[in-house]
Amino acid sequence: MDLDEIVIAFVQESEELLIQMEDLLLVLETDHTNIDAINGVFRSIHTIKGTAGMFGFHAIVDFTHVVENLLDDLRSGKSKINEQIIELLLKTKDYLLEIIKLQADGNPLSNIKKNEGDVILKGLMPFLATGNAENKIKQISESNGNSEEISTVLQTDTYHISLRPKPEIFQNALDPIPFLKYLKQLGEIVYLKTIVSSLPEWKIWNPENCYLGFEIRFRSDANLEEIRKAFEFLEYDSLILILPPKSSMANLRDHISKLPEDEIFISNLLFECGTINREELIFLLETYQSDITGIQPQIGITKIESTPTKNTNNSANQGSSLRVDSERVDYLINKVGELVVAEANLNILLSNKEDSSLTESLHSVGRLVSELREISLKLRMVPIGDSFNKYHRIVRDLGSTTGKKVKLNVSGGETELDKSVVERISDPLVHIVRNAIDHGLETSEERQKAGKNPTGNLHLNAFHDTGSIVIEIWDDGRGINESKVLAKAIEKGIVAEDKILNESEIHRLLFHPGFSTADTITNISGRGVGLDVVLKNIEALRGSVDVESKPNLGTKFTIRLPLTLAIIDGFLVGMGQDLYVIPLDMVRECVEFADENRTIDQSGNFFNLRGKVLPFVRLDEFFHKEKILGQRENIVITEFQGIRIGLVVDKLYGEIQTVIKPLAKVFEGIRGIGGSTTLGDGSIALILDIPNLHNSLKEAQEMELA
Repeated sequence: MDLDEIVIAFVQESEELLIQMEDLLLVLETDHTNIDAINGVFRSIHTIKGTAGMFGFHAIVDFTHVVENLLDDLRSGKSKINEQIIELLLKTKDYLLEIIKLQADGNPLSNIKKNEGDVILKGLMPFLATGNAENKIKQISESNGNSEEISTVLQTDTYHISLRPKPEIFQNALDPIPFLKYLKQLGEIVYLKTIVSSLPEWKIWNPENCYLGFEIRFRSDANLEEIRKAFEFLEYDSLILILPPKSSMANLRDHISKLPEDEIFISNLLFECGTINREELIFLLETYQSDITGIQPQIGITKIESTPTKNTNNSANQGSSLRVDSERVDYLINKVGELVVAEANLNILLSNKEDSSLTESLHSVGRLVSELREISLKLRMVPIGDSFNKYHRIVRDLGSTTGKKVKLNVSGGETELDKSVVERISDPLVHIVRNAIDHGLETSEERQKAGKNPTGNLHLNAFHDTGSIVIEIWDDGRGINESKVLAKAIEKGIVAEDKILNESEIHRLLFHPGFSTADTITNISGRGVGLDVVLKNIEALRGSVDVESKPNLGTKFTIRLPLTLAIIDGFLVGMGQDLYVIPLDMVRECVEFADENRTIDQSGNFFNLRGKVLPFVRLDEFFHKEKILGQRENIVITEFQGIRIGLVVDKLYGEIQTVIKPLAKVFEGIRGIGGSTTLGDGSIALILDIPNLHNSLKEAQEMELA
């Protein structure tokens, strides 16, 4: 594994740790005493800091160093967690996610990004000690009149030396290490810290340069001049700062200001060295914080109730796992798909051979191929709950922005779905959740007036249904104002003023490009971009979206998606010269299409199936193909969302396993087709998109009745 792969693994691991951290912080928001959650957050930060140090990602190390100190105080009980700390730690998670990607890509942090981190750290500083900063400063000022003393004289009886050699020092035949060793002849090195913040990215590393610095706490009876002489040969090739014992706070600040590193980082490092005590650290940091008054924005806290699905005791639930690049899994599945096709071809070639041993061997190969297919597909399946969990944070932040109280309820998180599908539905789900909070749920005051609980409910649920996964998002808000939607559609010219639409058709208007009922544009909604993107993304996955709504009861979005985009069990049929594959889990039965069972009227084609009248569609007519007369016809009964329709074909070939191949872009707009596949004999078959066919038939019937 080369260095680039290791860095990628670090980014992936860090992202997972930060997701865990966010989940645990949301648990802490409702239970401040959950020590397991606090320990979990500490472990996440500690792991990221340690690994980042191995790669020389100093911006990450410096930032997490301060955060780790605070979390250590929280673990030990020296500080108490509160809403403001949680808010700042959530911002910490977001900030780390950004700078980890920047550093991993070899990009330096901009001043704006550095300032963003400084604002977070300076917000955390007052909580480093027991009680808030204001009380701590008050304690200091009241203890034996020490306020003046702390602000002018440090309590340490040791020197503090800061040494920063210039990068080219080695080229001048100088090495700082012997000078550090010489210090031992003058006294005791109590603490030495190596500073690595100047280390460059490995791609631009020069082994002939010096990139290290040193912070030294030094106890000696020697005077300041004697210690200076120890470094006199380095003074032209290094930055050398020496702070004597009992120095003033002003001299300390001057010392810190001359160093290239961040003031907050150096202040914490001085505390780590023992050069300053905790009271002096807090006093110093409070001084720096006052220097940036007006930079840090006020943090608005809105407590959002949530029911996270992850157990905070992660260690009890973790199983052994192996991290594998997704491209390798995709490659494996492609090869398994080719094996499926090859096995089908072998069956065709040997179908006429009357050899029992050969037949038995073919059955064994078929069984093994089937098992291999199932196992390889499971490699791509992930619980959708991992995706659902991020919505706790989204709901929390949106509730804070809108001033609404929201409780998020998640169920069905164990439902598994193809990883590629999970990734592609993320944005559509975010759009729906944002709309539910912004448009659907009322404010607490409005809900109380309507006789509802002041806290609104938002539900996310997932389950399997006939070879598909169903995702439901519903709220208990005001529901869709259908008259307002229709009025907006008429105003925008989407529908004619005299057009009569039913409830379902009005709801579909919400998916029209550029459509919005928002009266004002906000950073959440109102620009008419959202649900049309949702529909396009879901349909691109061979899925569908349905909307139900009742006034004052709420709105439900139901998304149906295929379980996988790779390999499916299908039923092969033919119509004329064309071959089609119908997903097997949507096939209910096949019957002969006899003339006496056919009924044709103004509203469409229907047939009688044992006393039940069902609609049907001819595939040759639907795809505008030339009809071949005289062929015996069959009808395949398909079911989607509890509704059955028949597909008229003239050949039934039976069950097959098939690999789904995407269509070229020029064919993506063809309704009713979800992909293609290569059969064992090399011929091409089109995979039917049954949900799309059902919807097309429904729309055609509604147009004829209008």
